[in-house]
Amino acid sequence: MFIAYAIVAVVLYFLGAVITHLRGGDKKGSATPGAIMLLAVVPLVLGFATL
Repeated sequence: MFIAYAIVAVVLYFLGAVITHLRGGDKKGSATPGAIMLLAVVPLVLGFATL
């Protein structure tokens, strides 16, 4: 269960990074944290799907 909390924290962290880049007008810079966030969402979704 603690792993799920860690994954949620990583997703929220990178969501904040994407939002910060977009608010700053840096659309090119938001791709990297967006990709990492998507990679973190996959195990989160698969973990909750197995419950």
